[in-house]
Order: sequence, then C-alpha cells, then structure tokens
Amino acid sequence: MVKESRARDLENRLIMMARSNQIRQRVTEEDLIALINAIDEKKTTEQKVVFSRRKGILDDDDDFDL
Repeated sequence: MVKESRARDLENRLIMMARSNQIRQRVTEEDLIALINAIDEKKTTEQKVVFSRRKGILDDDDDFDL
C-alpha cells in the first residue's frame, strides 16, 4: 500500500520531467526506484521546526515594570 500523497508527488515529478524533456526514453523500474529515493531524501532534508511566539504580558520585550 502506498500513501496517496507519495503517489501524487511521484506522478507530479514525472509530469514535470516529461514536460521539460528530461525523460527521453521509457522509465524503467530502476528509474522509478531512484526517483522515489530522491524524493524521500529531499523530504528528510527539508524538514524544519519553526517557533512562533505570541506576545504576552510578561515578555522581556515589554517596557513595563511589574
């Protein structure tokens, strides 16, 4: 079983490659495996955590003396 999002990503990548003439022959099973591995590697390197702070009453940036 395959996640729908992974299948969609692979399909979109293949369509982009075909439109930009990067695919000049039939795509073999080995080509698909290499493409899937490339997508997986790209996703693991793109993950990042973003912290967003909401201003509160006791923030250090405030000019209030309590």
